[in-house]
Amino acid sequence: MATLRNDQIGNAAGIQNLVRNIGGSVGISFVSTMLERVAQAHQAFMTGRISALNPVYLQDVGRIQGALQSHFSPVDARLRAENMVYNIVHQQTGYWAFIELFYAFVWVGLVCALGVWF
Repeated sequence: MATLRNDQIGNAAGIQNLVRNIGGSVGISFVSTMLERVAQAHQAFMTGRISALNPVYLQDVGRIQGALQSHFSPVDARLRAENMVYNIVHQQTGYWAFIELFYAFVWVGLVCALGVWF
């Protein structure tokens, strides 16, 4: 902007801010989309091991159900226990998706930094 005339600097600054805001919005939406997609992939992987035939799952749900039965009916306690297990899985998938994308963006940043250096 150093080569612009004084009457053009205001327009150039406005265009620069517009491009920066659009780039930030596109970047945030891209990262959010990738975070959701990777979390869904991890959730599909993790829920593949959760079934009514898995003894570890049944043991965990039974333990949680037993703790909740003093406050709720047996059916309600069972539903709440299954919901708690699902929430734990959901939290873990979000965590692993975040970690995976963090490492991916670290590598992208390093490659870009090396590209600038060369």
